[in-house]
Amino acid sequence: MTYSFVAPTLPGTYSFYETQNGGVGKAMGLAGGLIVGAADGSMSLQNGATFQREHSLVFAEVDSRLNQSVAAGQPYDMANYEPDYFFVNGVSYVRNTSSVVLQMAVGENVAFRMMNAGSIFYPMHFHGYHVSVVTRSGKAENFVRDKDSVMIKPNESIEAMLNVNQAGAYPLHTHYLPGVTNNGTYAGGGLIVMNAA
Repeated sequence: MTYSFVAPTLPGTYSFYETQNGGVGKAMGLAGGLIVGAADGSMSLQNGATFQREHSLVFAEVDSRLNQSVAAGQPYDMANYEPDYFFVNGVSYVRNTSSVVLQMAVGENVAFRMMNAGSIFYPMHFHGYHVSVVTRSGKAENFVRDKDSVMIKPNESIEAMLNVNQAGAYPLHTHYLPGVTNNGTYAGGGLIVMNAA
């Protein structure tokens, strides 16, 4: 199918997902993120905060039992949903790979656009830095505070600013313990490395 729409007048970060099958289609990957940039092409967020670099992160997960049931033509009750594989931008962390390393430079303001395309909560924790959440699902935050952990609800999107004030390699990961594994094996899943030089 083809869908069309008019983008909102304010820039923002949004999630989209399938709603027709009681959450099964979404849990099988029919979801994603959408970024609406500033009309003037500037690198700025809805509140006017400017950045020099941005990273877009779409979080999702899979319950392999659901996929096996659907493949066999069997029903699946989403009340039993228990994911065992976790992804960032469609990739699970594997040790000694660069697929989930985010490059940054000291002195930069970095915009993090985080979208939850999954069906569970993602409490994302930043090591080495604090971020300020600017928007949630396109709406400005009333109270912007520096924090090292950000809760992202299912279907929610977050825009956060990070000032890179020190060099080093630091993890960014979910505090949901199974979320940093691949079918129970650590390290894996939603584990990211932020590398600032």
